[in-house]
Amino acid sequence: MTLSAVVLCAPNADATTINFDNMTAGDTVANVGGVLFSIDDVLAPSYGSTLTVFADLPTSSLPNYLGTDVPGAGGGFQPGDTINLVFPNPITSLDVTFIGPSDTLAGAFALRTGATIVDSTGVTPLQLSPFGDLAFTLHLAPGSPFTTASLIGVANFAPTGFNIDDITFTNTVPDGGATVALMIGPLLGLVLYRKRLLDRR
Repeated sequence: MTLSAVVLCAPNADATTINFDNMTAGDTVANVGGVLFSIDDVLAPSYGSTLTVFADLPTSSLPNYLGTDVPGAGGGFQPGDTINLVFPNPITSLDVTFIGPSDTLAGAFALRTGATIVDSTGVTPLQLSPFGDLAFTLHLAPGSPFTTASLIGVANFAPTGFNIDDITFTNTVPDGGATVALMIGPLLGLVLYRKRLLDRR
């Protein structure tokens, strides 16, 4: 009789949040926990703008948020700007909070991966301050794992600047403990089977 040990990798729904709160205002952002950040800046590409941590305005999770160091922009991204993310491992879902002013229009913000795109149309914002700052949280789940995503200020709908706050994603990296348990189970069965054979002799 031949026994074969099958090793399975069970995906672990592991949610990770990047909220920039463990960073310092003024820090540049290019790689956070293995997630790569870059910007396509349509307002002033000649500046070579840098993604930067700010702490001047209301946020959904105090004190920090993501902005840009483009001169004259006040730390805000502009309509048409796109922030690109590259994840070190495939993820299954992405939630991003965009912060905009009280006059933010419907559909001002969007998330995209591949051909899948969702925008802020129909999203009920959270009011962050008496001055009307609004937080829009968008959810992207295309149905299959992905490793890249774009955070977009839609040019036709975002009349003024915006910022990015919390970024939460669910990855598909196998859980180490579950994998080890699945490896040990078949091997233990093989040992017990061999012991029974020996006991019968």
